[in-house]
Amino acid sequence: MASKKRNFKKTNGSDRKLGTIIGSILILLIVVISFVLAPAIGQLADKNLDDIELGSYGKEKITFNFITDTPFRREMASLSQNSSDSLDPRLAQVAYGRALTKAAAVDQFNTNGYKISKKQLDDAVLNSGYYNVNGTFSPKVFKNTTEIRKQELRDGIERDLKIATWERITLRQQKRSTAYLEFIASMSDKKRNFDYVTLNFSDYPEELTRAFANDNKKLFTELSLSRITVDNMNTATDIVAKIENKENSFSELAQQYSTDNFKSAGGILNAPIKEYELESVFGIKDSSTLLGMKSNDTPIIVEFEDKFIILALNKDIVEPTFEDIDSVRTYMLSFERGTIEDYFYNIVNEIEGNDLISLGKEIKETGLFSINYGGESLISTTINRVNTDPIFSRAVNNDNFFSTLFDLKMDQISEPIVLGDSLTVFKLKDEVVDDTTAINDYILASIDRILANYKNSVNDSLIKKSDKYVDNFYAGYLKILQINQSGR
Repeated sequence: MASKKRNFKKTNGSDRKLGTIIGSILILLIVVISFVLAPAIGQLADKNLDDIELGSYGKEKITFNFITDTPFRREMASLSQNSSDSLDPRLAQVAYGRALTKAAAVDQFNTNGYKISKKQLDDAVLNSGYYNVNGTFSPKVFKNTTEIRKQELRDGIERDLKIATWERITLRQQKRSTAYLEFIASMSDKKRNFDYVTLNFSDYPEELTRAFANDNKKLFTELSLSRITVDNMNTATDIVAKIENKENSFSELAQQYSTDNFKSAGGILNAPIKEYELESVFGIKDSSTLLGMKSNDTPIIVEFEDKFIILALNKDIVEPTFEDIDSVRTYMLSFERGTIEDYFYNIVNEIEGNDLISLGKEIKETGLFSINYGGESLISTTINRVNTDPIFSRAVNNDNFFSTLFDLKMDQISEPIVLGDSLTVFKLKDEVVDDTTAINDYILASIDRILANYKNSVNDSLIKKSDKYVDNFYAGYLKILQINQSGR
């Protein structure tokens, strides 16, 4: 413990600067607090207003008082400067979280045996600016300040020094492996630039799309259907019997019995269903019965997802004419991608030599980027930041993309790579190796930021899970609101 105390008693330029900043902030908050809750204070002055406890961490309580300063009220004041409502519950929750973190810092500082030296505190008070006139310490201001006010100021600065010191120990001090930094830097030092040509699947020839459609007409047959959904087979068979005996219409029975969203419409579906959709919508794998039905035939019953569905045709089935070929193309992109990919692979295989021009498409450049799977922020470049082409939004998570491209030789053409709804071919154009000094600086700054954010998150979680933490925020804050309202 002795060594810890010596560390914190050491006074240097950084400590003095820290004390000055803390003191200035403290004075600013005191001024701001004078205006927060002003409408209520005048009417509440004659009441006995004790501190309202919102929570605690160890021996450090988080309290609010309408008249006197408290750490929670300071946090509310700092957040309320740009708010028309000084008791905004959203700001109060943020203020409470900040006050809790600082209360935990003070408690941990005290219970771990750390100390703020008298000299360190004296310097912080002197440099706070509270006793200054025109930027210079004024003995007159110091003499005219009451001893109670001096002690309040000193206590506040000492508390803030403890908080700042504890945060520096737990959150700001970083331990880094030189070898680790060098390894990460080495991932960024080599960057490559490629020429590339993209073959979009939307360019798959219309004649081939129509040929597929004509060979698979059954898939695109449209059925205009009505449905009734019930919970058991007995109810379903009774409904079908009523329809067969013409006791009720399908629409009437749907409105009476159905449990699905089409009940109010008499069971009529919003749009026709294509044959290839029958399995996903109704669980029907063999569509021959439905496709052989007429509009006046007895409805069929299918079981799907623990429900029983009665299906009837609204009108006779007509074979598709394929006036709208886009629906076929959409189907192929979902269920026949291999057919489309094979077509474009064959085009790429016919390239003569290493000439991308022969593909007859625009040749673009990627720009220089390094291997960065997943777009890790520690690595200075990533393909989707260097190039805004939509295909690279998926490339950043494609390991085949990086392994293929960074294995290429100069002027060599890559194997085709599927990126989204396209096939892309690359040709290595440039390669540069950066000086790792600048990269190391970038990585170092990034690691510091990431570790600080991570430690803050972990620290907040540990504080709230600690046995030392007592949460009384909602009850305490409700009391604040009630008292404030009664004083208006």
